[in-house]
Amino acid sequence: MDEKIRLKIKGEYRDVIYRKGKVIMDNGWKSNTIVGDCGRFLAALMKKDFYGQAIGVEYIAVGTGNGENPEDFKDKLSGYFEWLNHPENTEPEGVWAKKIEDIKYLDEEDNEVPETETNITNKLKISVTIGEDEPSEEPFNLKEFALVGICKDPDTSKFDLDRMFLINYVEHGVITKDNTMELSRTIKLTFPI
Repeated sequence: MDEKIRLKIKGEYRDVIYRKGKVIMDNGWKSNTIVGDCGRFLAALMKKDFYGQAIGVEYIAVGTGNGENPEDFKDKLSGYFEWLNHPENTEPEGVWAKKIEDIKYLDEEDNEVPETETNITNKLKISVTIGEDEPSEEPFNLKEFALVGICKDPDTSKFDLDRMFLINYVEHGVITKDNTMELSRTIKLTFPI
């Protein structure tokens, strides 16, 4: 995939003053400044560092590719999470996801930052190990991956497919992984400041 979508955050505001239902002043839309805390906020949101937060970066998903794009991969991934909701159905082929357990903040030089309530940066490091028998006992040709945020209903423990978000996506060269191999993938996310 050659096209890259860059995150552009823009802030605007508009003030309108009314008197008895009639506009007496409208200053139009004007720009405001997005400050450095915005990047720190986005990183904390992804890491689920807010009390009671239900969604953030939850899973890494891998797939077999076939020249697809993020939307096609998301469709396949929806089928995978639907299967997790209803395991009596046939497991979809060519896609698999694993819960992310290791997310750390990084400093400006990409060093891990000690975990404290105040050490929040705009950079994250996500580390995932896909073990020997994962995603299956048969060889699996990994050609794409994405980071996924998805809500789970606390009452039913079912995934809410309407609240599934691809955070990033890449299609890369084929990595053939069999059940004797372990794959370690590290991803860095940097949010604008």
